[in-house]
Amino acid sequence: VLNFLSTSLIGPTEIAIRLNAILCGIGTVWVTYLFGTYLYGRKIGVLSAIILQAMPSWWLATTFHTTDSSLSFLWILSIYLAYRGIKEEKSIWWVYAGTTTVFGLTAKYVMLLIFPVLLFYLLCTKKWKTHQTNFLMFVLISALGFVPGVIWNWQNDFETLRHLLALTGAEGVHSESLSLINTSISFFEYLKGQLAVVSMFLAPAWLATFIYIFNNKSAGLIYLILPGILAFLFFAFLSFFNEAMVNWPAF
Repeated sequence: VLNFLSTSLIGPTEIAIRLNAILCGIGTVWVTYLFGTYLYGRKIGVLSAIILQAMPSWWLATTFHTTDSSLSFLWILSIYLAYRGIKEEKSIWWVYAGTTTVFGLTAKYVMLLIFPVLLFYLLCTKKWKTHQTNFLMFVLISALGFVPGVIWNWQNDFETLRHLLALTGAEGVHSESLSLINTSISFFEYLKGQLAVVSMFLAPAWLATFIYIFNNKSAGLIYLILPGILAFLFFAFLSFFNEAMVNWPAF
């Protein structure tokens, strides 16, 4: 859809395709700035945006148009809007977050990880009773993002479902592929790929962040790190059964 829109406006050219990745990248950096500013002030917002831009892998996602380009933008935007809803206790922010998640799900189904992220956070911070109605409304709005995919799959022999099952190893797995050696190799390949995404230069700061948050357990810090941890663990679990591509948890 994005390629159709951009090529319709400026023609079927290379820049028309890459423009989508560029705009999604700018949007992601902008939301990162807004989120950092909202939590800790403008200085932290600017530094957060700069650090994101310093990640080598980020240039790939903002230069080549893939599903990860739009997913990354819609993911961080939904995470930001949901936090505004939790912090300010206003339903309208949950509506905005649900609407953004609708488009995120049409970009890539892994967007559904936002559901356990928010649920886990509300339970951990004992805010479930305050926001349970808003959360359920958020889920119902977000579910609209599945409608186009369900219709298309119904018409096409559930091709997407079979594709996802093959990627995760749930379809056609042989017993020998689940040996301890093979699963260990697959997991360490996954771990190596994720360290490459972070880059060797930022890895020390990345690890220091975990230690800092562990020692300073504030609700804001937990919210910031929870999406990354749950996404990392989810794909780490899948890596024991099948190869987990390096870009899967990159968002």
